[in-house]
This record gives sequence, structure tokens and C-alpha cells, in this order.
Amino acid sequence: MSPRFTVSVSRKQENVPEQTSNDEEGDSDEFLDDLEEDDDGDYDDNDDNDDDDEDIEEELEKDESTKPGKRKAPNDPQDEEEASKKKKKKTAVSRAPPTVEEMTRLRETETLFHSNLFRMQIEQLLKEVRTKKRERRSARIWLEGVMKHLSQADASCKTPVKRKAKYPLPKLPDDPKETEFKYEKPVDLKIIGSFASAICIGPEIGIDVAVYMPKSIFAKEDYLNARYLKKRARYLCCLADLLLQLDSVDQSERTPRFCLLSSNPLKPVLSFSPSTSASAAGGTNSGPEVTCGSETWISKVTVYLHAVPETGAFKAARFTPEKNNVRNGWWLQNDVIVSEGDLTPTPNYNYSIARDIALEANESLQKQIYEENPNLRDALLLLRVWLRQRQLDKGYGSFSGHLLSMFVVHLFRMRKLNAQMSSYQVMRNTWLALQQSDWLSAGGPALFQPPANQSAALDWHQHYEVVFVDVTGFVNLAAELGRCTYLRVKEEAELALKYLENPSLDSFQVLFMTKMPFLHQYDHIVKIKNCGKTLAKWINDGDKLFPLSKQLDRLLDARSAFLEVLTQHLQRGLGRRVDQIAIDCLEQSSWSVRTGPAQRTSKGEEVVVGLRLNTEHALMVLEKGPVTFLPEAIEFRAFWGEKSELRRFQDGTICEAIAWDQAGVSPTRRRLITRTIVRYLLETKLRLARDCFTYIADQVERVLAEQSADCDLATAQQRAVAVLDSLARQMIDIEDLPLSLASVQGVSDLVRLCAARVPDAVPKSATAASLQPVISEVGEIVLDAGPVRMAPRSVEPIDAVIQLGLSKKWPEDLAAIHRIKAAFYIELAKKLYERHKLVARPFPDYLIVWKDDYAFRMRVVYQQEIGLMKAVVGEGGVTAFKDNPQSLAMERDLVHLPLINSVLAGLSKQHAAFGPAVALSKRWLRAHLVDAILFPDTALELLVAQLFVAALPFAVAAQPQLAFVRLLRKLATSNWCTDPVVVNFNGEMSRDDINEIEEVFRAGREIGSLPPLFLATNHDRSGAVFTRQAPSLPLLYHVAKIAKASLGVLENQLIAGQPSADYKLIFRPPLDFFDWLIHIDAAMNLSAVQSIDGVEKQTDTKKNRRKKNKNNGHQKGFNAGQKGSNCSSNNQTLPLIDFCPVKCYLKELRSNYDELALFFHDSYGGCTIGVLFKPQARQMKEFKVSHFNARKAVIEGGKPKLQLNLDAILEDFKALGKGVVKEIIVNRK
Repeated sequence: MSPRFTVSVSRKQENVPEQTSNDEEGDSDEFLDDLEEDDDGDYDDNDDNDDDDEDIEEELEKDESTKPGKRKAPNDPQDEEEASKKKKKKTAVSRAPPTVEEMTRLRETETLFHSNLFRMQIEQLLKEVRTKKRERRSARIWLEGVMKHLSQADASCKTPVKRKAKYPLPKLPDDPKETEFKYEKPVDLKIIGSFASAICIGPEIGIDVAVYMPKSIFAKEDYLNARYLKKRARYLCCLADLLLQLDSVDQSERTPRFCLLSSNPLKPVLSFSPSTSASAAGGTNSGPEVTCGSETWISKVTVYLHAVPETGAFKAARFTPEKNNVRNGWWLQNDVIVSEGDLTPTPNYNYSIARDIALEANESLQKQIYEENPNLRDALLLLRVWLRQRQLDKGYGSFSGHLLSMFVVHLFRMRKLNAQMSSYQVMRNTWLALQQSDWLSAGGPALFQPPANQSAALDWHQHYEVVFVDVTGFVNLAAELGRCTYLRVKEEAELALKYLENPSLDSFQVLFMTKMPFLHQYDHIVKIKNCGKTLAKWINDGDKLFPLSKQLDRLLDARSAFLEVLTQHLQRGLGRRVDQIAIDCLEQSSWSVRTGPAQRTSKGEEVVVGLRLNTEHALMVLEKGPVTFLPEAIEFRAFWGEKSELRRFQDGTICEAIAWDQAGVSPTRRRLITRTIVRYLLETKLRLARDCFTYIADQVERVLAEQSADCDLATAQQRAVAVLDSLARQMIDIEDLPLSLASVQGVSDLVRLCAARVPDAVPKSATAASLQPVISEVGEIVLDAGPVRMAPRSVEPIDAVIQLGLSKKWPEDLAAIHRIKAAFYIELAKKLYERHKLVARPFPDYLIVWKDDYAFRMRVVYQQEIGLMKAVVGEGGVTAFKDNPQSLAMERDLVHLPLINSVLAGLSKQHAAFGPAVALSKRWLRAHLVDAILFPDTALELLVAQLFVAALPFAVAAQPQLAFVRLLRKLATSNWCTDPVVVNFNGEMSRDDINEIEEVFRAGREIGSLPPLFLATNHDRSGAVFTRQAPSLPLLYHVAKIAKASLGVLENQLIAGQPSADYKLIFRPPLDFFDWLIHIDAAMNLSAVQSIDGVEKQTDTKKNRRKKNKNNGHQKGFNAGQKGSNCSSNNQTLPLIDFCPVKCYLKELRSNYDELALFFHDSYGGCTIGVLFKPQARQMKEFKVSHFNARKAVIEGGKPKLQLNLDAILEDFKALGKGVVKEIIVNRK
């Protein structure tokens, strides 16, 4: 049995309230009962969040209370009590004119902010992301006790007998000149970073502490050959031993830990957290101050100890990027002496030490600027939230919060920001500066201001890709920032400004409230593991990819060294095919101080690359290179090797070119040409084995590929659409019809290229007998009498509507209109045969036309018929027009559906990934037994369309799998009760139009007149045309649960990158959810071969049928132009149209038992029907005649009652499904 995933009941949504709570897994009542809306958000609206800037400044001034002019304002308990009473008092609405303060605020809003709403949103966000004053105070008191213990450690710490903390650095070459390390207590400990400047964002509280190591423990030349880094690591080991002696520090496996804030394994920091014990929380301080109120701060606080040298330990000039501080002889372990002129620069190694030396100067400048400018603090908090939502501020090579804060300081010193600016203006100007910045070439930002008589600055760009010089002039703050990450931040800043200027966009939601996981941003993702082994292979082979100069500079930083080579090759090889190459800033690796570096995780040697495809160039099969006689052609041939070849193009030029696939390949294969190129680069250029990397692009899409044998799904749909277009032209060309044809338009999902499967094209060589069932004397279909009983073969028709020209011949009676339509079908069928030799069979409600191996079902549209169906004659003969189910259904299918069909068809042509994404979404939803009756196809298509029409803040997906992942997230996190879905095709609706729709939504929700899923478009602003009957709110909740579970499973599989992962797992439903399971005989379900796990199982059955058709005694071929054929006779041969025993059985169940149960089925070949009884059906009923249906009499409390007769219903299900049902399993009674 294939494994199935488990649907978790917990729905902790992001950015939206939970729709329900206290649910139990597998309980069907939760699916059917009404949902209660939970208005609680993701943040606690605690009064501590209302701290104003004075509170923050008060904390900033704590360490500087002795300075003149700065004192702490006393807290008056009486004032606090009066303030709390004022908050609780309910004030009436004032009708007085605005006060001076209110007018001033309005003027400030108009001048300094985007809008009044945007200002309120910003203020509320700042309240939520600021750390609470009480938590900051408690954390500071606890930390002061720990710092006091570390600073007063006695001499016994110098030579511990047995260290519990293991040495954190990997193995380095021995250095005979290295002096012995002796521990001495720190010179000083200072709180630095965002906590000291009050610019950290919650809910986690990260506190950086600088531990100044005395210069007496260092020798004169300890800056050479990683001697400083080794002593620094040993010093951290001693600090870790001291922390292990403290009860106020958590002593679990989680803490203390060594962690890498950068990819350099030689620069760990020591992290720890407070103990959960309330008595130990204060250390040597008094307990009541620390434990007052809630102790939630304990779980939020993490302290990072940064060991840095005392001022004067080393000269900063020794670490400029052109200097060499790693000797060849030490690294190669030989005695070869290299002259100083031949030494290669080690800029990255120099940075690792220079940053520690310059830390105090940079921190002092940062604290001074932010302490004096509260608006800068608020703006920086907003900017950090913006980066956090895009996953750009944490991890290896990220645009860290420290780098961002220093850039804001730079802008302030350059007078591009000033103290009078609001937080919004500071934020906007920072984005503008980032957009216009160029950190990749000369003239980048620099905090260092050299004297007038000093010579020109160093050429930093010779040694670093990205440059931002610090205040000392010796450190590149952006040394660890990757080129790709910087370009991502620059692009996001440009987009942020566009969002603010777009009046029809909710810019606050897009900028600050929408999370952007890396997996949801990029079309293709490459995950490479074991970079260290690859570098070791290059070193052993003497490869030029990693020369000795790079080895000396990077030492053991394998990830950074590999990334530098990888990005260069990807940028050269992919070129215009990608709009962006992104590097995932993976989470920092950490390990317990009790274990050595060998036990730490291997995340530091993993690389994850995201590729955003350029749909204009990524699908090109033939890549045109330079003209053969140009110098660039030599470089082109040298890079591509045997892949390059000479070709003559249509313009007459002879150029180097590469053919990545055959001409005329399917769109599915075109989307994977980028994968072919990347694999070639990794395997040929970087010499990586195939098992060293995983390429994520189409793993889930393979479900669709298995449904078609000779071509992909898009090509098969295009073939059918081409046949329909040809048929439409032939029908319109018929002139002598009683009613003229205006147009013929397809309404099937196949026509809009959104079908999950395409009807099989029946070839002309197929025999008539193989298509025709055997009919008995009483008109029943007789199944084959062979050893394997099978349902007769049926052809699924393609639906289309016929628009007629204006005519006065139509009557005003519905029955007469139906007769005229039937007569028109007869006449049209006759003309099609006479003019084009097409077989057509008229029916009372539609016309079946057979053309080029496809069957088409045509229906005539007459607009006035809908009005006649709505007409109701009231008292006095007054005619009123009221909607009824029949008129609404006809209006939906014959009026709105053709319009939406045209729009979605255009969207499919505009975005090639849209159609396959819809097909994949349908395949997933139907696989979970939610068919089109429970969740209409059009509603699902419009939900996917919104991901392409309004993709912001994401880029439009070019790969169907990416769009499918985004849909799962939307289904899992959306609150349909409060969030309307507005699909603005082509941007035709203005902001006023959207506001009007939202007002209709709010008003409809208040009176309860709207369906649970509100779907408005340009052509339907009521939002209810396609969702009026379904889906229901409980069903939406059920879909949200399975979407959340599917998304979790899929993300884990894709992130893990296991080649053997079963990606069909998310398509297998949890069957324990249903009360009963009806298993269908696969022989009676010919589409079972298309089920998720039925492709292999049903292959033999399909082969048997083909063999039987071939051996059939009737060899008369199907010939549409057969002589003697008569449209009005029954001699014409047509296959069985739209017949499926499972569909008929399901229709019977729903028509007879719809009031008692819901029926779930996979319409794409599913052989299981899930039955879920409604809660009201299981309830006891009064003994009345109206309640007798499907119930039996029981005695309860001495009174007769009616109970649901499950045994009788079970027998009825078996009787109705005789010959179709294999068995019925009762999961629970």
C-alpha cells in the first residue's frame, strides 16, 4: 500500500486569524459544523507595547546616567493609575472642531507620510515589533549578573583540570611559532548591537555582548597564520566553562552553544540563554525585580558573546586588504621561504581580524546616532521587518541588520537623512538610496572620512566584490555580503518604491505583512551539498578553480570559496535566461559546547541557489553565440567546449551556437532547458557528481506527464483547440441556416488550456464495434461477456456554445424556444454533413459533432431565454423578474463562462505556466476526493489566476510547480470570511472599483448573503457567480487543512532534496477522515489508469482492452463520409458519449442521499468514494411521517424516536452499485 501523509489539525496561520480552534484530528463533525471566527491576531496587544520613545531613550541612557543633562524620569504610581483609568473609560464621539494638536497631526501626516491609513498601520506595526520594556529590563538585570560573574572570574579559570567545553575550531596546520595560551579575565564586557541601540525587533530578543580579551594574552605576531583565531576560540572555551558553572544560565543541550554567524568556521561566537528557574533568573541580583510579571522573556532571550581584542592589541593598518597575513609555508607545511613581493593578499582573512579591532568604533558611532534620533530607530525597525519578511537579514552572506543600520548611519552623516524626517520618509529615502547605490564599483559608500591631506583611498574592489567601508577606514563592512544578495536587496528596494507609488495596491500588506520563503520565490532551485569535499578534490587535482592564493585567503571557509566559483559560472552560462540568481542565506549552524566541531551540522557546507527564469529567453532551444571571427568566439568555444558548433542563421551570419534540445520540443521540455545547462556546468565545469546536487523544478509536475503517452498536456490541448477552431469556421461558413451563427466558442477547461486531462482522440482506424456498446432489447447496455467484465468505451466531449445573430423569429415561450433549438440542431447537423461530411447527432438539448477524432457538444445560447426563466407573474398580472436556481445556472454556463473562458485563455497564452499550474492544482484537489461538485473547476482556476494577475510581492511564476506551491500556501493561510478574492484581469479595475467591490463584500458578510468564497472579477463584481453553490465553508476549512499538510510535506521533501523522495505522497488522501469507503471495481472505471497510483496497476487492463478491440470480428472502419449516411436516421455511427458507470452511480447517490451525506470522489480515475454523514442526519428525530426517510424507529426515554438506519442505507448503496461496487468499508459507525 502506498504511504499517505497525515493531515494535522493545528492551523497556526501566518498573518491571518485562525478560522477555528480546539479541533480533533479525524473528527468529521469539525468539517461540517459552522466555523467560529477567531479575531485574535498573531501578536499580543500588551500595554507594554505602548511604550513611547521616552521609554526607549530612558533605557538607552541607563548606562550614561552620570552624564550631565541626562536623568531618568521618575515613575509616579498615581499617574500610572490615572492613565489606566483613562484607558478603560469609554469616550463619546466628539463633534467639536479639531484641536490644534489634531490639526498639527493631520498636517504632519499629509507632509511626512504616505497616507493617514499608512501612518496608523506603521504605528501599530512598530508597537508590535518593539520588544517590551519590561522584558528588556528583566533581560538586562539578568545579563548584568552573568557579566559580573564573567568579569570577576578568579585565577582557577586559567588552568582548569578538565574542560567541559570542547575546542570549536576544525583542524588547522601546526604552527611552531604559536605561543602558549593562558586565560586572563576580560578587560571589559559591553552590551553592543541592536539591543544597546534599542533597534532590535521582536519577538526574539538577541543581545550581543563584546568581551574584550586582554592584550597580554597575545604575542606580537599573533595576527599571522590564524594564531589570533585559535586563541580567540580557546578564550571562548574558557568563557563557556564559566557559563556552565552558573545556575542562572540554561544548562540544557540547547545552551550554551557555539554558533557561526558567518560561513567562516574559524569565527564562532558563544550563545546562551537564561535558565527557566525563577530563583536563578536573577543570578546574584534580587529575584523579585526579575521575576515580576510574566516570565515569557526567558524563552525569548539569546545572548551572543563576541570575543574581541583589547584596544591596542594589534595595529589596524596591518589588516588592509592588500596585506598578506597567511604564509605559504605554514599552510603547505614546508620550509619554502616566499619573498614578501610574491606574497598574495589575504583580504578575507584580514577582515576576520580587522572587524574585531574596529568593533568599538563602529558601535559607538551607531549608538550615538540612534540614541539622538528616534525616527531613525523607528525607520530601521520597519526596514528590518521588510528584510526579515524576504529572508534577507539572517544567515550566511545576508544583508544583516548591522549592515543596514550602518548604511542608515552613513546616509544620516551624508545629510541624505535628517532628524526632522518622519520614519516613513527615512524608510523611503533609504530605499531610494539603495536603489541608486552601486557597491560593486568604485565610488561606493564609506563611513570613513579621510583628512584633506591624506592620499587616495585603497582600491577595495580589487579584493572584494561588494564594498562598504567602515568608520575606521580599514574594514569592509560588506565583505561577507554576496554579490547576488546585494543585487536582490537593491531590486527589492526598487520594487518597494513602486509599491508605494501604486495607488491600487495595498502597499503595507505587500511590504511588511507577506512572508516570502526562498522556496516560494524562485522557479528553479539547485541544492549543492559537501562543498568542502569538492574543494578538497580541486586542491588535490591542482585545479585552477581554487588556486593557492584563494586557499590562503579563505582557509577553511569552503562555502564562500565555492560560492565565488559557482556564481561566476552560472552567470556566464545562463546569461539572459535568468532574471536573477539568488543565494539562500541558510540558517547559522550551531552545536553544543560539550561536543566538538565534528558533531556539528553540515549546513555550513551547503549551497542553495535560486533561479528566476526570464520567460522570453529561458525557453530558447538554440543559443546564438558570437560571430566566428570575433575574439569573443574563442572565449565562447573555450567555455562551452564540445557543446559549441558553427551554424548559419537566417540573416546570413555564421556564429557559434549551442542546441540544447531538438527543434519543436514541447513547452514542458523547454521550461527545463535551464536545468540541462546547469547540470552541464556543474558536472563538466565544476566536476560535481550527480549525487552531489539536487535540482528542484518539476518534481510534482511529473504527475501530469504520466497521463499522456505521446505528448505533454499542453500540446494535446492545443491539438484539440485547433480542431475546435476549424470546426467553428466550418459552421460559420454555412449560410442557408434558418438562424445565422455569430460565433462558436469553447467553454470547456480544455479550450482555456487548463484541463488536467485531455479526452482521448479516437483514431479513424478504430472499429465501430469497439466504440459501440451492445444494447439489449429493453434498451440496457450489456457488458462484454468475456473473462474480464469491462465498462464500454466512452468518449468525453468538448463543450462549446453557439452564439446566434439577432432575429425576431424567437417566441416568448420557453417550451417553444426549446423546440426551436431542437429543430435548429437537426438542421445544423444536416448541413454539416452535406457541406463538410461531418457526422453530427442532434439531441433535444445539444448537438454532438464528430471531427478529427474528437467529439464536440454544442449548445445554443439565447439571451432572452434567461429573462423568461426569471419572469414571475404576480397578483394583478404584474410580471416580476427574480433569480432562481435554473436561471442562475444557465446565466453562469452560457453567459459568464464564455467570458471567463476567453480571459483565462488569454492568460494561458500570456503566461505559459498558468495552464499546467491549474492542471496540477486540479489534480491535487481531485486526488483528495474533492470533485467539481464540491469545488467547481472555474473557482479553482480563478484562484490560480490571481497568483499570476496579482503575484506581488512575488514575481510571476514561470514554472508550474512554483505556482502550485504558492496556491497551497494561499489555500492554507487565507481567511475566506474576511478576505475577498478580487481578480483584476489586465488591471482594468481602478482602486475605486476595487474599493466598491470590497464594500459590497463587507455589506454582504454583515447580512450573510454572500457565499463562503467570494470571487470577484472584471466581468462579475458580485463575487458569487461561480461559487454560489459550492464550495461550502466547512469544505474550505477541510481544503485548508490538507493544503497545509501537503505544503509541509512538499517543502520538507524539496528542501531535503532526496532523489528517492515520493512526491506523489501529497496526492494520496487520508481515508480515515470518512465514515464509509465505497471501493469501485477498476474494470468498471476505464479512467482508473489515470489515477495517481493506478498507472502501473491498470496497464495490463488497458492492454487487454486494446487486444480485444483488435480481434473484434467487426472490421468495418469508422468513416465519416460513408455513402448512404443520413443525419436523420440511426445508420450513422457515433461512439458512446460521456458515459461512465462511476459517474452515474455517484449521481444516483447524490440525488437520493444528498440530505444525509456528502460524497467525495476523485474524478480523474479514482476507484474510491468517500461517504461523510452530516451531523444533523445522525441526530435523533421526532416520530413524524416527514422524518421516516432512511430512518428506523427506536425507543429513547420511553418515547418513540427515529434513528438513521445505517444498515439499510448500506444495503441500498450496494444495490444501487451492483456490478460497479466492489466492497464498502465502514470506518466508523
